[in-house]
Amino acid sequence: KGTPPQPPRKSLQDSCGISAAGQFASSSRSSSRSQNLVTSRFRRTSDKAMTEAMMDAVQYWNVKMPRRACCPFHATIEECVRIVFSMKRRHCIHNFAPQGTVQCESCGLLGWQDEWVGQLCVVCSPLRQSRDFEEVRAILPL
Repeated sequence: KGTPPQPPRKSLQDSCGISAAGQFASSSRSSSRSQNLVTSRFRRTSDKAMTEAMMDAVQYWNVKMPRRACCPFHATIEECVRIVFSMKRRHCIHNFAPQGTVQCESCGLLGWQDEWVGQLCVVCSPLRQSRDFEEVRAILPL
C-alpha cells in the first residue's frame, strides 16, 4: 500500500563529477598537469582571451544596481557569477564543443577566419587594441 519508494536522486556530483561547491571531484585518473582539452584540435585558450570574451558578453547586459554595489561593473559581474552558478546546476551537455574553425595564434581564442584581421582574433587585432578598454584592462588580472 502507498507510494512505492523512489530510488535515491543522483546529486550533481554523482551524475557529472561536480561537487556542490562547483569543483570537479578529484579522480585518481587525472592530474592538473595531464588534463585533456575539450577539443584536441586546438591548444588551450588563454585566460586573457577568456576574460576579454566574458567582458564582451557582459557589456550587453542591463542588470539591477543593488545599493551595496560599489559600481556598475561589479554589479554586472555579480550577476554573471549568479548566472554561471545556475548554469553549473544544469544537466550535462555531453556533445558541447567550442565553436570556430580557426584559432588565434596569439591568445588561443577560437573563431571564424572572416571575422579576423589576418591571423589575429577580435581580441588581439589592432582594431580592438585601439578601442577604449584601458580602464577595464587596468583592473583585470590579465
